[in-house]
Amino acid sequence: MEIISGGECMSEYFSQDYRLWFQGRAAVFQAWIDAGKMDPVDPVHLIFLLWGSTQHYADFASQICRVTGRSRLTRQDMDQASNNLIRIILKGCGLTPPAL
Repeated sequence: MEIISGGECMSEYFSQDYRLWFQGRAAVFQAWIDAGKMDPVDPVHLIFLLWGSTQHYADFASQICRVTGRSRLTRQDMDQASNNLIRIILKGCGLTPPAL
């Protein structure tokens, strides 16, 4: 809830150091884009996509179970979700996913 409500209590955590850390990660993707190793995508939004898609399974497992008719998510469910995310994200970045 802290982040959803603005993150005031975490303002020290989200300091300049955090911004620099985050920008460093985005710079890695930008370097790969500049080198032609992946399609041009906004590195910041790519990171948000990675965070959001993986966090969804942690935060909304009960919702996923209800939609899929399961009582709980199994290791196989998580492997299937992981493999799908890998394929979707890598292809969206113009990369060839490994055989999974």
